[in-house]
Amino acid sequence: MAVFVVFFGGVAALHAGDRPLTFEDLMKFQQIQNASISEDGAWVAYALVPDRGDGEAVVLSTTSDTLFRIERGDGPVISCDGRWVVAAITPTLEEREKATAERGENGKGKEGDDKPKNGLSLLDLRAGSEQRIEEVEAFAFSENGRWLAFKHYEEKEGPDEDSGEDPEEVAEEDDAKEKEPELGTTLKLRDLATGEDFTIKHVSEFAFAEEAPILANAVSAPEGEGNGLFARRLDGKGAAETALHRAENGLYTHLEWAHEVNHLAFVTAVLDDNGEPGDAEVWVWQGDGEAQRMGSRQDAPDGWTVPSKNELSWSSDGKRLFFGFKPVDEDEGLEDTENDEDAPFDAYDFDALLDDREVDVWHWNDPRIIPNQKERWEEHEKHRVYRAVIHLRSGDVVPLADLEVPQVQPSDNPRVALGDSDVPYLKELT
Repeated sequence: MAVFVVFFGGVAALHAGDRPLTFEDLMKFQQIQNASISEDGAWVAYALVPDRGDGEAVVLSTTSDTLFRIERGDGPVISCDGRWVVAAITPTLEEREKATAERGENGKGKEGDDKPKNGLSLLDLRAGSEQRIEEVEAFAFSENGRWLAFKHYEEKEGPDEDSGEDPEEVAEEDDAKEKEPELGTTLKLRDLATGEDFTIKHVSEFAFAEEAPILANAVSAPEGEGNGLFARRLDGKGAAETALHRAENGLYTHLEWAHEVNHLAFVTAVLDDNGEPGDAEVWVWQGDGEAQRMGSRQDAPDGWTVPSKNELSWSSDGKRLFFGFKPVDEDEGLEDTENDEDAPFDAYDFDALLDDREVDVWHWNDPRIIPNQKERWEEHEKHRVYRAVIHLRSGDVVPLADLEVPQVQPSDNPRVALGDSDVPYLKELT
């Protein structure tokens, strides 16, 4: 609605005899995004995003004329108690444009750690003060608004100009490190009542419980030592941690809290020497005691497994957990096991000669033609999982979707789910 008001206001101005509307004017038009209202209704926050340029976040009072503007703010969030607002600080358009230009010039450019990074703005609505923190990748408030967690980006060390290190050698070392398991980064946990910060190292993921002041965080440490999943109760002094699961070279992903109860689900797997995860498992912590394994390859149909890249969601009452199985790729890992780097060189090794040769073979009866298969692979098919459900009370694991009915939508009724399939019609689509 606000966008239409601005547009019609411009039209009215044109009828009044002002200058003609230009493309620059159109690019400066701002859209309202990420609008939210505080729980007591006293504050409204939203982002104003132009088609081109630097946006801002706006926080305004519904009971007075008070209004705050956060320069380059985006995605503002109001704390539960209505005292604080936190927003991402985006890089300037100039920084983004320069990074894009450099990427186009040298083929690589500023990607990953070299890209312009977001920051964080913390606005105190009572005092009207703002604090800015650089290089913040993610942030969240606790359910009671007292705690703020924010995770920094990975710190990338460049070559020391005084050390005489060769930049090319440093770049080669960085490329080698990219093949290693991704390490966690520093998470800061701030007590907004006192301003005290707690630092947690090597955090890869974190999530606050929705019904209690509990923070869960996964750790991915150097050499895989100390990897685990931890919980911190924040209703007392300090932030003492409890280990929910530990494993050397463990990978912990998809931290998912239930909505009405303090149940935490997560996926864990162990990384091999190449940094690749093996068969994963689904675990659940019910807010007290030890976490329990609830789903694994043993619970899957023959030829299926639990992948580490998964999709977790809870039923509204927290009694059922939905996750995904995936067909086992029998060819996965064969290439690494068959290639022996210590084998003597054979100039007439026919398999080696054809190793890098590829050809696309399409059968007339394939459900999708090759170009369509390629287009969908990375985005839709590579990590597709097929939904299953865990009933917490009984521990039963029930597969819901399969290759014939790949989409299943659960409902609040524990006995009913809706499945649909386009498999019989794929050839007609392409």
